[in-house]
Amino acid sequence: MSLQIYKPFGPSVMKVKIPEKILNDLNDYVDKIIQDKEKENKLDYGNQLAGDVTQEFKLEQEFATKIGWVNFLAQATQKWIELEMKTKITEFKMIDSWIVRQFKNEYNPVHWHGGHISGAGFLKVPSSFGAHIQENKNDAHYRGGTLNLIHGTRQFLS
Repeated sequence: MSLQIYKPFGPSVMKVKIPEKILNDLNDYVDKIIQDKEKENKLDYGNQLAGDVTQEFKLEQEFATKIGWVNFLAQATQKWIELEMKTKITEFKMIDSWIVRQFKNEYNPVHWHGGHISGAGFLKVPSSFGAHIQENKNDAHYRGGTLNLIHGTRQFLS
């Protein structure tokens, strides 16, 4: 497993590539869900998430285990903790995992996740994120389509 650890400030951030087989299995899973309206409605998780997006599906635990997603996350987390903390974890429990299908002009606002470890994976990424809706003529650095990680609490000025 090839991974990189970044620590520009605060806690570290680990970057790891999702194995191609798991990536393909996840994409196939989504393709099947969107073809089955009953399953699509059953797994719709959007009303419990922060995003202003069209589709958000809760990943079924049994499927996540079967394709190796849970094991991959456990191994990556174990390696990260070992490298950063010089200790081994004794238990890994995935609380939730979901797939967000985002389309043009949709976004996820700043939000917080529960648990000790949180992450984001990217299954399909467009070649362009399009034009910036609130374009600032004085700022040529387009910031759309980025992942921003924050640390702190929900308190004032955190």
